[in-house]
Amino acid sequence: MAWHALLTGIVKPPQKKTNVINFINFFGSEKRQITELFARFGVEPLFLPAGTTVDQLSRMSESIATVSICGTLGTYLGNGLENNTECPMCKPYALMELPVMRNGYGGLEKSSGKKPK
Repeated sequence: MAWHALLTGIVKPPQKKTNVINFINFFGSEKRQITELFARFGVEPLFLPAGTTVDQLSRMSESIATVSICGTLGTYLGNGLENNTECPMCKPYALMELPVMRNGYGGLEKSSGKKPK
């Protein structure tokens, strides 16, 4: 119910794409490690749902992708974002299929001009 309410009442259509990945992690564990991992690719995780503001939730559709630490609990939100806003839902093992992370970081260099750290 809560994910449905977010999708139908809070999430707005994307205005632009950002270098943010929606990261559904219910307890917010391992934030530092996950943030450091994604920083290597020039992207920033938005940890859901813990600690997010209504404004951040409203802009989830602007993220480059959604990934969930638990496929069962994150599927509804991830699939809803994918079907309604073109923000793809990635299974954790499929993260490397995102253009920003593929081929030795090539997607990142092409899209932002940045090289990974």
